[in-house]
Amino acid sequence: MTTGSLDWFAEVRACTEALVNVRSVSPSADESAVVQTVGELLRRDGLGAAYAVCDHVAIPGDPFGRCNAVAYLPGQQRATVVLLGHTDTVGTEDYGALESLATDPAALAAHAHDLIGDDSVAEPADWLFGRGALDMKSGVAVNIAVMRHFARQALAGTPPPVSLILLATPDEETQSAGALAATGWLADFRRQHDLRYVGLINTDYVAPRYPGDPERPIYTGSVGKLLPLFYVVGKATHVGDPYDGVDANLLSAEMVRDLSMNPLLVDHVRGEQTPPPVTLHLADLKTSYNVQTAFAAWFYLNVLTLSTTPEHLLATVQRTAQRSLNRVLGRLGKDYRALRRDLAAPLPPHLLSGAAYTYQDVRRLAEERVGAATVARELAAVRQECPARMDSREATLRLVAALWQLSARPAPAVVIAFAPPYYPHIAQQPGPLLEAVRAVAARHADQGVVLREFFPLLSDLSYMRLDAANRTEALIANMPLWTDGTPDPTVAGYSLPFATIHDAQIAGVVNIGVYGYGGHQRGERVYMPYSFQTVPQMVYETILSLTEDVV
Repeated sequence: MTTGSLDWFAEVRACTEALVNVRSVSPSADESAVVQTVGELLRRDGLGAAYAVCDHVAIPGDPFGRCNAVAYLPGQQRATVVLLGHTDTVGTEDYGALESLATDPAALAAHAHDLIGDDSVAEPADWLFGRGALDMKSGVAVNIAVMRHFARQALAGTPPPVSLILLATPDEETQSAGALAATGWLADFRRQHDLRYVGLINTDYVAPRYPGDPERPIYTGSVGKLLPLFYVVGKATHVGDPYDGVDANLLSAEMVRDLSMNPLLVDHVRGEQTPPPVTLHLADLKTSYNVQTAFAAWFYLNVLTLSTTPEHLLATVQRTAQRSLNRVLGRLGKDYRALRRDLAAPLPPHLLSGAAYTYQDVRRLAEERVGAATVARELAAVRQECPARMDSREATLRLVAALWQLSARPAPAVVIAFAPPYYPHIAQQPGPLLEAVRAVAARHADQGVVLREFFPLLSDLSYMRLDAANRTEALIANMPLWTDGTPDPTVAGYSLPFATIHDAQIAGVVNIGVYGYGGHQRGERVYMPYSFQTVPQMVYETILSLTEDVV
């Protein structure tokens, strides 16, 4: 393929600034305004007539009334490329005294030193600051600019060689409600228009992995995520008689020590690896001060995956939790006898043994005790007390605790469940898209562009296709919030549209990302020469390469 480099910079910059100017912190109703802006930018200068569709589509049952922006530009064949990006951001509180300027790149330019401290920025004029400038409104701007280029050609009488769809989604920073709804829209739209999705290009940002990192990768797959939640049950006692119970906080601390930052839980695939797991939350369930030890505690663990299945992870953390529990009880038993100076003293029952259960284990035990109908009825009642806007981890905890009570098992123990969100990992898929980006990366190698497999950040990319090796039975059986069928929009619940993801039939996905520093930080900034010129050119070249490969 031979193609000259087009001049993208001014349009991508203008679109980026227009999008950053619109506050769109997730989750909130504010996200709807930026979706409208995407449509306005696509249609600007009379280009609206080029699109067969340029609209916003409501997310069914969304508590904030949010929408996806969609645009369809028919091409010369039914082969179709999807351009994906998210329009929401994290909050702006971290800007401190500059928060009022967080969505004003022009105003923030004068405060570069305040935003990044002593970090040096070569050529300050090459950087654009602002919340969402990097993550990832500049990426959406790239997609808009590419769509507008082909729309101008279409109005001049030359439709694009392949059909193009733009999707701009809200809620990526929380639970990807926009992308999950978009999979159903893509599946329906494919059937209605007899399209064939030959590839999807996401433009989420990339950043240096270490100081001085020269690479700007194109990714051909994505990391995944599992969130195991641990409900740790102790036995409460007066602090003056601590061996008459077991402190749930002590048990939790030992499990966190064994699980968090454990290199044995790092996933390795084809020379790439995940960071180790980290604890995102840890607390006991006491609500006020008293001199009673904690009867229960909970924590959840962020585990990134490249190949690890829910079943494998669950078995691994259950074994680890059991070892942690045994170690604590063994130490307490030894200390109990030593402090009483009677090594033959009988141990209290709660110091003899404890068990690590999966949620599925405890549900079976509870059903054996009180019956499946009673368990289902009691859990449904607990769910009704969890409104849709309740934090999903908190709602999961409530259901696990209720099930534990129904099981009437002895303490100490730990129950392990999965909490939302779940992100499937995606391995690279051989085919025309992979060959197209391999050629594009080679043409731009002088700018540090390389090909890597797993996009290292959680993103909407995970919901655009499913690997055949992904098994979800253990996930569903151990996720208390999982709902089959049509969920009740008024109460907490969680499901993923696996069937519609398959039905969309997207052949492959890649991430060609804008580049910068400080994502989710007050110094967030995008490097304009590369992001506003090279990235749209690479997206453009990928589309043209796909045209040659799929005709």
